[in-house]
Amino acid sequence: MPNKLILASKSPRRKELLMRIYPHHFDIIPSNIDESEIKYPSNELSAYCISYKKGEDISSKYKDAYVLCADTVVLINGEILGKPKNESEARKMLEEENENIQEVYTGFHIFLNGKAIASRNCLSKVILHNLTIEKIDEYIKTGSPFDKAGAYGIQDFQNKDYTILEGSFENIMGFPIYEIEEEFKKLNLL
Repeated sequence: MPNKLILASKSPRRKELLMRIYPHHFDIIPSNIDESEIKYPSNELSAYCISYKKGEDISSKYKDAYVLCADTVVLINGEILGKPKNESEARKMLEEENENIQEVYTGFHIFLNGKAIASRNCLSKVILHNLTIEKIDEYIKTGSPFDKAGAYGIQDFQNKDYTILEGSFENIMGFPIYEIEEEFKKLNLL
């Protein structure tokens, strides 16, 4: 392989999912950009724009490497549900998500020499079911909601607790591996 691959993410889920499709060594170098300063034209494009800036940041420092970056956002009625700051926020988000359609967007980019050479904004739609106050409180006690957009990881639930209406489970996890694999094949990375 002529160029190394960098995953510009500190997410253990993204590392695990990338290992499913990419059999070679890759480095992990997360970007430390200030996401709050990034402007985007719509909430649906927020993850796409943030991901772009992360990739641009790392690719400008490692021009000889392919850089893969991704970001995920959860929307209900067009409004962003970010990562909860405390138990109260997590509870409110999970109560709002119960039996409501969520749009989960994951924007990803592949950079080389400081330029994006592949980009996608992947959409999944999902409904969480049966989130009683007791289940929500139990889930919050695990600590899992606090590093995830929308206060949950789909992998933390059993398949009877959600319905995927569109898109993939992996995209809801924050890393659309089928679309990434397609782009890797186009770029002869696989």
